[in-house]
Amino acid sequence: MVKTQTRRRASREKMKERKFFLFISPWLIGFALFSLVPMVLSLVLGFTWGTRITTWTSEPLEFSLRNYIYIFTQDSVFLRSVGNTFLYAFIRVFGGILGATLLALLYNNDLRGKRLYRTMAYAPSLIPVTAASAIWILMLKGDSALVQRIFAAIGIHGVDLFSKSTALLTVVSLDLFCSVGSTMIVVLAALQGVPKELEEAAIIDGAGRMTRFWHITIPMISSGLMFISVTGFIGALQTYANVQLLTGGDPEYATITMTMTVLSRYNATNGNLALGYACAEAWIIFLIIMLFTLIYLKLVDRKVYYGDE
Repeated sequence: MVKTQTRRRASREKMKERKFFLFISPWLIGFALFSLVPMVLSLVLGFTWGTRITTWTSEPLEFSLRNYIYIFTQDSVFLRSVGNTFLYAFIRVFGGILGATLLALLYNNDLRGKRLYRTMAYAPSLIPVTAASAIWILMLKGDSALVQRIFAAIGIHGVDLFSKSTALLTVVSLDLFCSVGSTMIVVLAALQGVPKELEEAAIIDGAGRMTRFWHITIPMISSGLMFISVTGFIGALQTYANVQLLTGGDPEYATITMTMTVLSRYNATNGNLALGYACAEAWIIFLIIMLFTLIYLKLVDRKVYYGDE
């Protein structure tokens, strides 16, 4: 009797396991075809020099480290793009956290009409990047742009917001405009989870507003801040569309990012380096992002409060 029940239980467990894999099979098939296989192929092709899309399946491949050697010794554009990308990422992430935290602190108070203000702050994050870029160009670029007219009205002339020294900040300003609202929602949720008893106890002990903010609020919301900073860095280090639409990496590669080099190098060489070189750059970008994320997590994790400590 016991053996029969054990067999039935094992049979039910196997049936559940089969149903589980059956239900997730569409995702598994999609992941294998559109993620895993392309990753393996790109890793292989990264070691082939001069491979083109139209010829790599019909010509014998010669494997070497030539792509990687060329990237680190002769490709000054890619090395510059690494610096541009990290500068852009740090400004975007920490600027976004600062702006989102200030908004969240404001909206966490009992303001009249705060639901409307929250909606207004979040609304820009719903704008597609193409539309937002077009709006930014209309507002900032050219003498007839709205911002340029405002500058001219107050006596400021000749300000080029897309020059070599200001173009990257212009791109960051667009990203902050579109992302601060969604980041603010996360910070606001973390703020609303701060126990009121801690604030009240600190007030009774005579702690001022700034003291309470640095020693109570920040530690209590540190897990939320770490989450948005890590995801923000991963997204910022992969940025492409907004920079491509606003500046195309110009002027003089001042705004080119790592992901942009993958396509720009293909266009610049008319496909002579093409697939193998692009794959090598893509894997270097992957390793840079992975290593940076691991180091960043290692540095900030010890200062994060998770609620059970």
